[in-house]
Amino acid sequence: MDRRVFYLSVARFIRVVGRMSTFIFLPIIFVNSYGLSLLETGVITASATAVMAVIQYFSGPWSDRFGRKFFLEVVPFFTAIAYMALFWAVGYSSNLGYMIIFWLSTMFLASLQFPAIQASVADLTASGDRLAGYTYVRVFANLGAAIGPMIGAFLAVYGFQWIFLIAGVTSALEGVLLYFAVGETFTGVRVKKVKGAKESSRFSMNPFLIMFTLAGILFGFAIRQTGPAFTLYIFDVRDISIISVGIIYSLNGLLVVLLQVPIFRLMNRKSNVMVWRALGTMIYGISFLLLVIFTGELAFLFIMGLITIGEDFSSPTTQTILMEVAPESLRGDYVGKYSFITSFGRIAGTIVGLGLLQYFYSEASIFWLIISILTFASSAWFFSMSASFLRITGKSQNIPES
Repeated sequence: MDRRVFYLSVARFIRVVGRMSTFIFLPIIFVNSYGLSLLETGVITASATAVMAVIQYFSGPWSDRFGRKFFLEVVPFFTAIAYMALFWAVGYSSNLGYMIIFWLSTMFLASLQFPAIQASVADLTASGDRLAGYTYVRVFANLGAAIGPMIGAFLAVYGFQWIFLIAGVTSALEGVLLYFAVGETFTGVRVKKVKGAKESSRFSMNPFLIMFTLAGILFGFAIRQTGPAFTLYIFDVRDISIISVGIIYSLNGLLVVLLQVPIFRLMNRKSNVMVWRALGTMIYGISFLLLVIFTGELAFLFIMGLITIGEDFSSPTTQTILMEVAPESLRGDYVGKYSFITSFGRIAGTIVGLGLLQYFYSEASIFWLIISILTFASSAWFFSMSASFLRITGKSQNIPES
């Protein structure tokens, strides 16, 4: 595999070490530091998802037209500045408006970069190695996710602002590494403006992609509950300490590092990626169902472990499936469009999820039962598409080991 995939992976490790804590502890900051309700927190965090979705819709085609280099190398330095501003806003200003503006700026910049990163992995891997490439990057990213939450939890004891300082420093380091070690990855034919506008309609003309994207909306709604809803459930509803929150999320990253490669080898030998995606989604559903029954720190650790296994099966398949059906010159475009459309599920999942959790605050098991049912429905939808995926990609049931 091209060694630049390794450098992209290391860059993701650096990025996630710094930024993972910001996503985990942000809902707690809104509720505890600024006194917002769960529903208000859901509306604000959903607005960030909306910003990211709109920007990714355009930044994907831009990376196809202008190349990946600018998005990989320049954007991280602007992101570092935005995180430094967040450090000031959270630590030295009580103005909620400043905090929201600077935080949305980091989301804006991250979404500029995301499609280029995903497309770069596809640029550097052959079709048979693509799942391996995305798995490789994911393992490094989750090594960062194993370290980042613990760093963030210990820093949060002294003040939440320090997690944003770390995010700023690591963003700058990411940009330095990508500048010197990766460079431009897109060697295909650049899509001109008029031609790109015409060819991009292929996404909406592909029946498989339409169904896959619709299923992705439901999937996004369901698994979004592993974010702010799960964090506030264990911290605010079940009164788990801030250090314990960090430990639980660090377990997620650590298990990915330990299990992702064995799971990849299993996925690479048998069946097809749509089946594995369905299985991973089903495991998510089982995890949510267990939240109906069990509470307590040990139970949450076990459930997070199960969520991680579901994530290991489902997460690498998203980009793999998209890149298998996307023309080479439209990879960024496809990532951007898919992310934009499925974001409606994540936006609804944030607002409706936290709204339902607030409504069922004293009977939270009802909330998790609803989410588990929706997740099982999403799993069945993905499984029903496995045969059509094989038809359009011309693959057999047994994928050869790369």
